Amino acid sequence: MTQAGYEYDLPILKRHCDEYGLPMLTNPVLDTKAMFTYIHPEINEVVSTDFLIRYYDLNTDGIHRHNALVDCGVIAGIFESILSEYEELQLDHFIADPKQMMKRFVIPEMYLT
Repeated sequence: MTQAGYEYDLPILKRHCDEYGLPMLTNPVLDTKAMFTYIHPEINEVVSTDFLIRYYDLNTDGIHRHNALVDCGVIAGIFESILSEYEELQLDHFIADPKQMMKRFVIPEMYLT
């Protein structure tokens, strides 16, 4: 599970795998930003971690963000909130639609080369 995996994590991993001659990971990825936009196509804002924290009214008081372990806990809280929405909507699937994602997911050029 990632937050911004399609726009950040996976392009960086691919670039480094290519650079060092390593095979790219092939395991499935759940991206909370992509999952959120799938059920909220009406939202046109950038769906950042901070946006999702505010949207789901998650309490992050006293949390020092941008620490890998702490961020995992924050993303897990976001993921749980999204899964609750999927359950409420009676959705049991997720399809990553690049057209939908690309209006808010921009891969910086530096990660593409």
